[in-house]
Amino acid sequence: MFLQITNCIVVLLLCFANVYGVDLHDFDRYQNQLTRSQVEQKIKTYLEKDPSVSDYYRITDESLTILDLKQGQVEYVLLFAAAPQPDKPKIKKTLQKARIAIDPGHFGGAFAELEERFIAIPSGNKLLSFNEGTLTYLTALALKELLEKEGAEVFVTRSDIGRGAIKESFFEWLEKQPHLWISGDSLPQLFRKYYNRADLIARADLINAFAPDVTIMIHYNDHPMDEKDTVAQANYNIIFIPGAFSCNELSRPQDRYEFLRLVVTDKLKSHSNFRKRLPISL
Repeated sequence: MFLQITNCIVVLLLCFANVYGVDLHDFDRYQNQLTRSQVEQKIKTYLEKDPSVSDYYRITDESLTILDLKQGQVEYVLLFAAAPQPDKPKIKKTLQKARIAIDPGHFGGAFAELEERFIAIPSGNKLLSFNEGTLTYLTALALKELLEKEGAEVFVTRSDIGRGAIKESFFEWLEKQPHLWISGDSLPQLFRKYYNRADLIARADLINAFAPDVTIMIHYNDHPMDEKDTVAQANYNIIFIPGAFSCNELSRPQDRYEFLRLVVTDKLKSHSNFRKRLPISL
């Protein structure tokens, strides 16, 4: 795969709470702190992507009620304030004892071409080549070192360049999947459709077992550019902040916990500057 130039995108996915075994009473300190208009505006603007989300809550002039539809019962009631409350002074938090998981995207190394995630640029009689998976892994190691200096406990899902979370390499794994050999798919297709997906599940399992406070996923994505351009128009950073809920995404207790967390805290407000693409230069 030959491209003239690339842009890089670093994607951060932040998961703020380990919410298995949730207790909605964690939010009792927000009782009588928010008004009905504040809560409604946040839900309708940011959180309710699908109308079915409203099945899991009720709003009156007095309160927001979170419902457990499977059990057919009220799960939590948040009482509203009559008027907006003054902002409380924020407590500065440190990274001491914070648990942070880092997932460097892709694989890189010997598998970069199978992933079709590499760049090859003609340079005289040679090719200048690099790949996304190697870059993400090296970035993860640099970030891990910085976070550990601040006192965080850091877990990286990949142990080396060219490796994922599955212990077996792609070819070792493929030897045990003979039914895939007759599918007619090419090796790159087998890698992306089956091995890569299985590896993503393995990474998620490792992250859940670590039970982090924050999960960071790092990616670099190539993008072709017109010969006339000096900088690709698609050259930007994107940061994804968890937010809106779609159909059936409040069916689990941990999802309703996350919904209420986003309703009562200022996380959406503090991340509002990241909702746009941030241009950078090469």
